[in-house]
Amino acid sequence: MAVSRYRNRVVMSNTSLDYLFSDILRRRGVKTMQQYGTANIPFLTVDQILQLNVATVIWTVGSKYFKLADEFYGEPEYWWVIAWYNQKPLEADISPGDVIEVPAPLELVLQFLDTI
Repeated sequence: MAVSRYRNRVVMSNTSLDYLFSDILRRRGVKTMQQYGTANIPFLTVDQILQLNVATVIWTVGSKYFKLADEFYGEPEYWWVIAWYNQKPLEADISPGDVIEVPAPLELVLQFLDTI
């Protein structure tokens, strides 16, 4: 089972009626929405990075984080690890030809995340 990137996040109840789809929500009887606070995941230390094997990949048209995670980790759910490691949260932040680094082994990266 994948480690959720939502762990250790503040969950807030939002009762604001100023949402774009507030009519739809009212018709469905929705009175509150649960929302996650923004994650603040610090980056790894130099010592931690030196313990990792980092593969480099050239981003091409059609590249996706979930495809890289599936290729390198065997689980597309860990796409967010690659995005976090490269400090580029969105695929829109990457252009064809950019170098993307894929940290491994995944278990060690996740262990480091639990200690930060």
